[in-house]
Amino acid sequence: FKADARFPAVRIHESAYVDAPCSIGDGTTIREYTTINRGTTQSYKTTVGKGCFIMSYVHLAHDCHVGDGVILVNSVQLAGHVTVGEHGLSR
Repeated sequence: FKADARFPAVRIHESAYVDAPCSIGDGTTIREYTTINRGTTQSYKTTVGKGCFIMSYVHLAHDCHVGDGVILVNSVQLAGHVTVGEHGLSR
């Protein structure tokens, strides 16, 4: 995992890509080859809540909003403007 000054309390794998501006809550883990895109003029950012576990090869497109405690399993692909509520689980 690499250190990212933008998110000091978040574990981000060195092969993951997080675009700016994004908001990622403390205690979240982002695994290998995940991509998180920035927001557009719709909401101006993509957000991930606190305590989430984002597994390998996940893609969060522009303006996605993921609540606290969400688990996204390998290869989940969220198109733009998708919202996942708190404690959601994708399979």
